[in-house]
Amino acid sequence: CLVLGATGLCAMPLFKKPTPERFWKWFNENAALFARDLGRGQRPIVERVGFELKKHFRGIVCAIGTDEDGIRDLVISADGIRENIPVVQEIVAAAPKMNGWKVTAFRPRLPDCPRVIYGPHELSIDDLWFRGIFRGDKFDLELYIRGLDNEPLLGGISFLLLDNELGEFAV
Repeated sequence: CLVLGATGLCAMPLFKKPTPERFWKWFNENAALFARDLGRGQRPIVERVGFELKKHFRGIVCAIGTDEDGIRDLVISADGIRENIPVVQEIVAAAPKMNGWKVTAFRPRLPDCPRVIYGPHELSIDDLWFRGIFRGDKFDLELYIRGLDNEPLLGGISFLLLDNELGEFAV
C-alpha cells in the first residue's frame, strides 16, 4: 500500500491479475447452483460460466455436458485459437476436485454427433467435402461447405463440426 500524504489514502491497483485460481474459486462457489439449474437447460449456465471465463481469459470458451453416470463435464476450449492452447492447459491444470464435476481441456472427439446447430443454422457432416494436399511434411486441408456463399457463419460452424469429428486439439 502506498500512503499518500498525511491523509492515509492508499493507491490500490484497480484490477487484479486474472488467474485460474480466481476463476475456480468463483466456479466452486457456484457449482451446486449450476448443477441444480442444469435440469432447466444448459444454455444459461454455459453463458454465465462463459462470461466469467471471458472476464479472466480472452478468447476462452466453454461447454457443459453430462455423461451417462450423471457427472457434469465442463469443457474448457481455446475456440480454435492456437495461442490459447497453453492458457486452456493452465486453467484445466489448476481445476480443483469437485463432486459431480469433471473438467476437460479442449472439445473432445464426438463422432456420434454428425451435426451442429447454431441458432437458426444447421450443418451436418454431409454438407462438408474436403481435399487434402501434402506440402512437404505438412498436410493442408481445403474444406468445401454447402451454403457458405450465402451464409458466412457456416465457416465457423464447420470448425465446430470438425472438432466433433477429430477433437479440438487435433484440429
